[in-house]
Amino acid sequence: MPKPDPIHHIIQHTLPPAAYIIACSAGPDSVFLAHMMHHGYPQHIHHLVYCNHHLRPTEVNHEIQIVRHLGQQLHMESHIVSLSIDHNSQESFREHRLQALQEIAAQVGVYDVVMGHHLNDDMETLIMQCQNGATTTLRGIPRVSYHGNLRIHHPLLTLPKSNIIAYLNRQKIPFSQDSSNNSTVYVRNRVRPLVTALMQLAPPHPMARSLAHLKAVAASDEDTARDLLPNMVYWNGRYYLQKAVLAAYNRPFDVLKHVLNQQINARVSYTDMAKIQQVFGQTRQRKVPLDTGVVYVDYKWIMIEVSPQLQEPITFSMGITAGGMGYFCITTVERPMESNRDRLCLTPAQMAELRASTIQDGPFSVHGHKNRLRQATVSPIEQTMYPVVYNPQGIVWIPGVWCQQGSGTVVITYWFQRHEGAFQITRDGLP
Repeated sequence: MPKPDPIHHIIQHTLPPAAYIIACSAGPDSVFLAHMMHHGYPQHIHHLVYCNHHLRPTEVNHEIQIVRHLGQQLHMESHIVSLSIDHNSQESFREHRLQALQEIAAQVGVYDVVMGHHLNDDMETLIMQCQNGATTTLRGIPRVSYHGNLRIHHPLLTLPKSNIIAYLNRQKIPFSQDSSNNSTVYVRNRVRPLVTALMQLAPPHPMARSLAHLKAVAASDEDTARDLLPNMVYWNGRYYLQKAVLAAYNRPFDVLKHVLNQQINARVSYTDMAKIQQVFGQTRQRKVPLDTGVVYVDYKWIMIEVSPQLQEPITFSMGITAGGMGYFCITTVERPMESNRDRLCLTPAQMAELRASTIQDGPFSVHGHKNRLRQATVSPIEQTMYPVVYNPQGIVWIPGVWCQQGSGTVVITYWFQRHEGAFQITRDGLP
């Protein structure tokens, strides 16, 4: 077993104690990471996962031997995964590896993954992001990212490659060298000599300090995004956010990008964000398609549609019934009361045929109430979650907007309330 080394403390400073999945290619970075995880948290059983892409047949057997020996030496479980790759691209390789990691995570019940990316990788990524015109994600490799139910950690981002190689050589730890790292087909390999030259300058290199600053800004955006989520309404597979709430934040579109990517899992590109920003100030409803959803913007709301669901109409019974932006409250009174825009009063027989939906999804048009909706500032997006009550003959009530004449001992009111994950919506004359 290698002797104790001052560098062993690096894991305790970046990761909480737990069992982890270690993405291990048998290269120097992941072999070094496996040793650091062992020295940091030897009381936990970690899992080494090697993905065989079947691209370098002369090297694969040697790499698998290294991973298996590493597992035995460090008392870790080794998992060798054979991948079937349909597209020969770095992005395709990455997606298949992540899918394999998700499957292993489900098997072993561990959903935290560590990867061996280091400072050189971080700087290479920053340069590539600059080449691609990145703005909101100009931060290199995030310390923590998410993919499905996986939480992916990069604990070595402050460590130069030279320190890793020096440690492995000092401790006489074997590792493999991936021959594809010498290929100029991949952009990262073409960027690498520049980063290597920069890293030879006197440390700490200014670019490393710039990276640290960018990561601090990104972390602040992520914290703000988590704070923003409770200000959103979730209804029927859609997320709703008032534009005024978003506009109150510093760098609102950076925050929205974090919400979309990490909190809602709706992937958004730089081009998509530019489109959202372009339509943000417009008053007419606009649609921006995403890879995994759609964003709608009108004069008042942003609606993010990730997995729209067909909502069954609400049927009424005495008590409280959830629906749309709040709750219907149904009770009986001794003497008949008159309906108005803030309450619907009817007989028990009439209530039996009553249903509720949203303005957009209801079976009847509200064409005659267009001006009333406008005066009540119910925007087009808001109509997708705003309640409407109807019977077989047509609409009888839009809470806070309009109600047909009538009376009865059954009284229905609607509470626009702060339900879980939603902000307070108020209307004149309503609770």
